[in-house]
Amino acid sequence: DGGGPPFGGDVMEYRVGPLRGCERGACSRPDLDPATASAVPLFAPGTVPLAKRPWDAGDPTLEPLVKATVRALRGPLEEAFGQIWDGIAGGNGGASSGSAHRGFALNFAFNDVQSTASARVSMVRFSWAGSEEELQAQWL
Repeated sequence: DGGGPPFGGDVMEYRVGPLRGCERGACSRPDLDPATASAVPLFAPGTVPLAKRPWDAGDPTLEPLVKATVRALRGPLEEAFGQIWDGIAGGNGGASSGSAHRGFALNFAFNDVQSTASARVSMVRFSWAGSEEELQAQWL
């Protein structure tokens, strides 16, 4: 495989700016001025630490822990949010189960802001969708 980054690319973190907005009364809509903006790499190419790389959405590493945790906490979770946990905890189906009228819970793992160059801290966030047709609108 050549040992290089997949697809011939790499991951990089940048400092981008300056952001503008508040100085012109538009704090809720910051943007960049192409004439003055710059993107400065924070690492040398090929040296972004693994712990700082973006989470791979297809990585199932945390799934066993998430399932076990949701199963263990299923009682209080259902008490608080309803019967929306089948797709994560297993059981009587997932998003397409008979409980679809209540919606369903989804989980997504990502790097927590506490990740450093030497330690990856992962966070799992849960959200709720009312139906499979409305996945763009999720809350919890």
